[in-house]
Amino acid sequence: MKKSILGLILLFVVLNSCSKYSDGPSFSLFTKKARICNDWILLTELRNDEDITAENLVVKMSIEKDGTYSISETYDALGQLQGNYSFGKWAFGETKDILYLYENQNNEIPDDATRTFKIKELRNKQIKLVEEFPSIDLVKTYQYVQD
Repeated sequence: MKKSILGLILLFVVLNSCSKYSDGPSFSLFTKKARICNDWILLTELRNDEDITAENLVVKMSIEKDGTYSISETYDALGQLQGNYSFGKWAFGETKDILYLYENQNNEIPDDATRTFKIKELRNKQIKLVEEFPSIDLVKTYQYVQD
């Protein structure tokens, strides 16, 4: 009995130390693909750690199991509802800690990713993505929750 408990504790410690995502989780019963494929709504947006979340902006992102995604942004501009929409293909990086988006442009999917995000957190109902722009010293952090 003691060996079983010791084995479980050792397994737990090993799994906790192997987390791909700095903000967790260290262990999940769901695959990374099952966790990221969801309908998401933007909760917060940070620019170089400063909260720039707009009150009148609603960003929804759907990531599908078939490898497609869509993002819609709607906002109120002087009493008029405005919006942007993009869609295309998505893929994980080789170690599944990077999310690549390939935006459909004139009915063609580019060979190179349109946007690249480092996945900081990947949970069933919450994700945190970081997009870096080193040439202008800018880091944007997006936290989404399940819609």
